[in-house]
Amino acid sequence: MNIEKITDIELLIKSRLDYFANDSHMPQENLETLIANLRSYFEKHIPLNDFVCLAVKEADTIASVGFMVINEMPANGFAIEGMTGTLLNILPIPNTGKKDTVKL
Repeated sequence: MNIEKITDIELLIKSRLDYFANDSHMPQENLETLIANLRSYFEKHIPLNDFVCLAVKEADTIASVGFMVINEMPANGFAIEGMTGTLLNILPIPNTGKKDTVKL
């Protein structure tokens, strides 16, 4: 099992759409706008390193993906470096031979 950073925008869009398909009631008519906005977001934020996607891979198969947004703020007692991270989702990929769980 390997963990690697993913920067392939089309793969990120597909992973995010898979998440929405499993976890929300996204109307089909919003799909085109959603894809355009995701592409724009990833193109802007991946080079800034304030968005990270990690994938767990077994052989050449992605078993799960996790998205995190890194936010900068004035340093304080809670975040002395002035940075926090927000996990957006961790999505196990069905049919990878494992149960739908992710170990951290």
